[in-house]
Amino acid sequence: MGKLDVIRGLDSLLTLCEGKVAILDALDRDTTTSDAYDLHDHITGMYNCLKELRETSQRAELVIPEHVTNIIKES
Repeated sequence: MGKLDVIRGLDSLLTLCEGKVAILDALDRDTTTSDAYDLHDHITGMYNCLKELRETSQRAELVIPEHVTNIIKES
């Protein structure tokens, strides 16, 4: 397992986390409960952190030699 494999695994985990935060967001918006919107700020922070981690991960993938070699082979 190399760096590229780990970065791609991280990408899969980020997708899973984004899905969980989306579920949490939907639950937090449920106005039929007394605790609606109590996590709004925290959920916004989670979305922002996940977005930043995904962007950082994508940039990191671009500098991994294995990724660069694959791009050259494909062209």
